[in-house]
Amino acid sequence: LKDVHLYQYVIATALGGLIGTGLIVFFKSPDNVTASSGILTINLLWLVAILYGTAPYLIDGFHPSEAIFESISGFTTTGMSVVTDVTGLSNPILIWRATTGWAGGIGFIIMFCLLLRYFGLDGRNIFVSDGLNTTSSNSTKSIISTSLNFIAVYTLLTGVLAIILSFLGN
Repeated sequence: LKDVHLYQYVIATALGGLIGTGLIVFFKSPDNVTASSGILTINLLWLVAILYGTAPYLIDGFHPSEAIFESISGFTTTGMSVVTDVTGLSNPILIWRATTGWAGGIGFIIMFCLLLRYFGLDGRNIFVSDGLNTTSSNSTKSIISTSLNFIAVYTLLTGVLAIILSFLGN
């Protein structure tokens, strides 16, 4: 990465850290989360992620509507773009686009696992075939554990593919 583009990531990372810290402090984890508060929280997190994701695009000179579109496209993993020629984009923006798509993929995995309970599955139907004891007290732990396992595999595969791509070169 060129040093002239490094500030895009420093600013975006600092902004994300401030927003994340504020959300952790403001929204303490309640013992009883209702379905409506859970859905509201998920929607707010997606909104914050999308707004956070626009920062590097805005810094790079994108129009605000284009920056929002690119951020939404990344976090929803649609792959759509308002950019007609991505080869003309700077390397940091290309990496940012890939990173938002990667984070969006993990976000969908986590959202799916967390919403299982909302749809009445709460993990029991999935975990019975694995022979796990899924009482209501530990089904949430099983869902969290499965989410973390998905993230670990996702991260491992990303790392392996990054190493392979680095050997293949450009």
